[in-house]
Amino acid sequence: MLHLLLAETAIEIAPSKYRGHPSVLNNAKKYGNPGRILDMALHHSFMKNLKDNEKRGRPDILHQFLLTSLTSILSKKNQLRMYFHTYHKEIFEINPIMRPPKDYMRYKGLMYKLLNEKEISTDNSTTHRKNFNPNDPLDDSTLIRNIQLPLQGLVKQIDPKKILRFTSKGVLTPRDEIFTFLKNDLEQSILVIVGGFQAGNYSQEVLDLEAEDIAIYPEGLETNTVLNHIIINFERTIGI
Repeated sequence: MLHLLLAETAIEIAPSKYRGHPSVLNNAKKYGNPGRILDMALHHSFMKNLKDNEKRGRPDILHQFLLTSLTSILSKKNQLRMYFHTYHKEIFEINPIMRPPKDYMRYKGLMYKLLNEKEISTDNSTTHRKNFNPNDPLDDSTLIRNIQLPLQGLVKQIDPKKILRFTSKGVLTPRDEIFTFLKNDLEQSILVIVGGFQAGNYSQEVLDLEAEDIAIYPEGLETNTVLNHIIINFERTIGI
């Protein structure tokens, strides 16, 4: 089982200090709630004033993550569990049955709802399973929900055999050798961490995890490029 975590994902609502800024108001008027999601393409005029601005305002990265992972053969074979961890240290669990919106504005509207309500359910209920179980998928009516755990707590619950943290600063590893350690035990759980931001380094919270740092190329790559190689090579390793 592959547990895939998008770390420090650049998804958030525009900070309260700037919600009255013309770029937020104008885009909210034009697009509705999707225009309130912090987006470098729309809000660059004030984003330069934000702390860690290079790691924020890229909601498209999570959109690509959802489209790629949820439509993969690995997910269809029930061998993939997905989570995203935000810049503000919230963690969300994704139901493998979710069908992510392909339309970008619909996706941003869904994320606005999620960040406000902490859960997306098909029946608009918030009375579903509350205890996190990494080996038990969410019920069919819960598509995404906030996990009330810190990052270390999530890792403890998953209890992976190994944690791989992908970074250009890691040990350069041939792509077809990333998961060779699995060949003697294909049933073990692995946690893979990929950055959900465009530039910069992992925070200390992520670096404190006991993980192996892996690189598949000597230079930085787009998150979705790394994600594709991870999923395809895991599928090949376990024979699906």
